[in-house]
Amino acid sequence: MTDITITKLTRINGGQWSKHGNRLVAMFSANVAGLSMHGCILLESQDGLFKANGPRGVNRKGWQISTHIADRELQRALTEEAVAIYRQACRLPGGRFEAPGGGRQL
Repeated sequence: MTDITITKLTRINGGQWSKHGNRLVAMFSANVAGLSMHGCILLESQDGLFKANGPRGVNRKGWQISTHIADRELQRALTEEAVAIYRQACRLPGGRFEAPGGGRQL
C-alpha cells in the first residue's frame, strides 16, 4: 500500500462545467510515495464521479508541466483520499483544509 497524505486542500466554489462535462472542485497538495505534489486538482463529472489529477500548466519560468498518474491503483487511491478530504473541507468555514502535523495517511 502506498502512503498518500493530503497536506492542503482548497475548495473551489462555482467551478464552471467544461465542454468535456467536468468541473474543478478543489486544488490540493499531496505527498505520494515519497514525492510532494503541489497544484493537484480534483474534478467532478456531471454524473457525480470524481477524479484527481496531478499538476498541469506552465511554471513561473514558462515551462510546460504535465503529470499523468499511470498506475490505476495509485490513481484510485489518490482520488479516494482527495474526495474524503474535500468532503471534510466542505464542512469547514472557508472551505480550506490544512493537515496538522503532516496530514492523514491512507
